[in-house]
Amino acid sequence: MSTIVTRMVYGLYQRAGCKNVVELYGSAEENRCPECGRIYGSRYIKEAKGIPLCEDCGVILRPGFSLYGEMIDNGRLTRAYNATEYANVLLVAGTSLNSQTWANMLRYYEGDKLILINTEEASGDERANYRVYGNLSEIFKYITA
Repeated sequence: MSTIVTRMVYGLYQRAGCKNVVELYGSAEENRCPECGRIYGSRYIKEAKGIPLCEDCGVILRPGFSLYGEMIDNGRLTRAYNATEYANVLLVAGTSLNSQTWANMLRYYEGDKLILINTEEASGDERANYRVYGNLSEIFKYITA
């Protein structure tokens, strides 16, 4: 697997040892001061007394991920589109193909091996060459065995 594109912001893939992860919506580990740009991890946010402020500027820290309705960072989006476009095989797991994010990315996929793994059928799934439905944890046990 060359690249993982995820909507999760918690860094779980990196903690599991995965490399080349594109966190489409950003990361909870990269909270930023909008004034000076200093980055703070989630531990600093959790341990803050009240609203987390920059130690240098005193400005309220900005979450390191896009909030609902905000634009996705262009750099992250470009990396995700590039990974999709140049993939030999595209494995989509835990989301339907009709989500706006994936519908847009699939327009760039030029391969012919689109695999969908999801808990249940949804409209748009017919675009996948291969479809597997069920408990993702159980299915991935077989894939990684």
